[in-house]
Amino acid sequence: MQGGFFGAIVFWRKKRNSRGSRGSVQEDWAAWLPQHKQRFYDSVVREWEDAYAVLSVALNEALSYRAQGELVRAREGAEIAGAVVNRLGEPLLAAYMTLELRGRHLPAVPAVNPLNPEFFRGETAQQNAAWNQLLHRILFGSRSRYLHKLRVLEST
Repeated sequence: MQGGFFGAIVFWRKKRNSRGSRGSVQEDWAAWLPQHKQRFYDSVVREWEDAYAVLSVALNEALSYRAQGELVRAREGAEIAGAVVNRLGEPLLAAYMTLELRGRHLPAVPAVNPLNPEFFRGETAQQNAAWNQLLHRILFGSRSRYLHKLRVLEST
């Protein structure tokens, strides 16, 4: 499912203009989709958002129970959160692998912006995003920037 999603939607982009110039990040990633691709995209987003909402509720309840000293209930909530993380994590990793594989063989990869460390909570993730910002300026090829960003997101 993810291979079809990212193969058909993420890499669908407007054609280059007659001079062959690259589009902006917004033009590459936020172009209008044909109706059948938009329906598929919406269904995947809905599925991922639902899983994230369940994860947030389960984790919040587990932390609340822990703060109240109800360790048995906290452990049960943590187990539910762990199961949801697996449910959400597997398709995200599959999407990452699809993006990386396709990105290696595309004649023109989508433009990317560097990661913003302020968008990450953990120290390691923030450091990885900061390194991505630095390397984004050093790496000359758009393919290198794209693949490096994917690797940072995957490791995070």
